[in-house]
This record gives sequence, structure tokens and C-alpha cells, in this order.
Amino acid sequence: MALIYLIDDDEDYRFFAQQAVEFAGHRSEGFPNSRDALTMLGTALELPEIVMMDYQMPGLSAADFIGEVRREARWRGTRLLLVSGIADVARVAGEIGADGFLAKPFDLAMVEKVLSAHLAAS
Repeated sequence: MALIYLIDDDEDYRFFAQQAVEFAGHRSEGFPNSRDALTMLGTALELPEIVMMDYQMPGLSAADFIGEVRREARWRGTRLLLVSGIADVARVAGEIGADGFLAKPFDLAMVEKVLSAHLAAS
């Protein structure tokens, strides 16, 4: 049972994503912004296997968050997934250094498929 962080300023999407992650048999921790998640990463005893983050959020951007995580050796094993409704989410995910993506809107099966693939790769 993996620990998955979910970062999304949209409370409804964050709630649904957490429910989908838990339905897939994993534990979830939700954050309304990247700063809060970064703070938690810095103090957490258990690191998440995957962080799923929205692309368009106020404050620390997804690209900046990914840069911060990649600079810290302790966090380098964490898979980073971009979650967005933008038309070219796959291209943007690659450009900002994400390990993968999940396009919004998504359903339970899509979440389970993406998590399974990335957990198997880690």
C-alpha cells in the first residue's frame, strides 16, 4: 500500500483524487498548494512513492516544485505526476521534468492504471 501525495488547489478534484487513490488500495495525503506539500516532504518520516500535482496553481508552480524535489537527494526516488486539463499535458509534463501525467477529467480506472504503472517502475 503506497503513500500518494495529491496537490490541487481545487478542493473537489483533490477530494475525488484522494478517494480514487484510496479506492485503488493506497493511502493519500492531500495538499491545497505545493508549498504545503514541500514543507511536509521536508519533515515527513515516510516519503510518498508518488506525488500527483495540478499544473496550474497559485504560489509555487508545478515546474518549481519538481525542481525543488529533484534537487533534494532524499526525494529523488519519488515519482512526480502532472495532473491537468490542459490540452497538451503530455508535452508539458515532459518539459517540466515530470515522470508522467494524468489528464483531467479522470476516472477511477485511469487513476488505478497510472498509479500501477508508476509504482511498478519505481
